[in-house]
Amino acid sequence: MVFIYVLKDPITLEVKYVGKTATSIQKRYSQHKHNWKRKVGRLNRLNSWIKNLDKSNMLPIIEVIDEVDNDSWIEAEMGYIRLFKAIGCNLKNHTMGGEGTCGYKMSKSSIVKRNNTLKTSDAWAKKNIEHSNIMKEKHAEGSINFGYGHLSIEKRIEIGNRHSKKMKENFSKNPECLNRMISKIKKPVLSLKEDGSEDKFFESATAAARFYNIANTHVTRVCKNKSKSTHGLYFKYA
Repeated sequence: MVFIYVLKDPITLEVKYVGKTATSIQKRYSQHKHNWKRKVGRLNRLNSWIKNLDKSNMLPIIEVIDEVDNDSWIEAEMGYIRLFKAIGCNLKNHTMGGEGTCGYKMSKSSIVKRNNTLKTSDAWAKKNIEHSNIMKEKHAEGSINFGYGHLSIEKRIEIGNRHSKKMKENFSKNPECLNRMISKIKKPVLSLKEDGSEDKFFESATAAARFYNIANTHVTRVCKNKSKSTHGLYFKYA
């Protein structure tokens, strides 16, 4: 199994990175927290952001958002990256996903499929020329600092509020487009009674987990018949 997770800004709670791991989520989180200290030379956007957080005695928040099979993690990761980009998140991911995961060895066919998908994407074609509006503004001001970690807490809260406003505007202008994107990567879930009859409908494993206050990975394992039940609850995909 492969975990799909996100790293969130501890102040604004904005999703900043979408990742995946075949190891424990605690181990992957530890790697993120310490990787920037092991790098020599210029840091990438993700490590620069975490470094700036560390200087302010803060750390990113990690959250598992899905658990998928080894054969489907590439599509799931890329789908979530597209989703969060579509709603305005300023992700630290350098590509649209599917580059490999710690502890997981990709098959040759998976590597070919991944490369073909990446090289035909718009993000790949524009990777050297497309900049976000905020980076253009920073270059115009003569500032080369990347991300938000170097900004004051007040400024980051202001940016977070502006981001939330932009998300709401996007939702109101084209809600159907967002719903279509979500439906492609989320599977509806049904909770079951002890006799096997259907009880409640949820749009995703995450929604069911939040309702019952349990981990979404537990719901997913039951839906995939890897566990019979969790916390005395039964689930299946709708």
